[in-house]
Amino acid sequence: MEKKHFVFAISRQTILFQLSMMLASMYYAMLCTNWQNPGLYTDGEYASASTYWLKMVCLWLSILVYLFSMIAPILFPNREFG
Repeated sequence: MEKKHFVFAISRQTILFQLSMMLASMYYAMLCTNWQNPGLYTDGEYASASTYWLKMVCLWLSILVYLFSMIAPILFPNREFG
């Protein structure tokens, strides 16, 4: 019995998209930690809870888009992603 292997062509656009998603996730991580110095402007407290949750929601949405871009070709094998 032969194993089925998935082979996907990697285009320049795919690489640029993955790079931009990695950079965006790093940027959101740095926003959430206030650039590794949480007490720089607010003595260790967040300026407001709404700012914190806005950053967290943006981070979660970015992660979801990235994960969907990774698993979409497997979930939808008959769709042309090229």
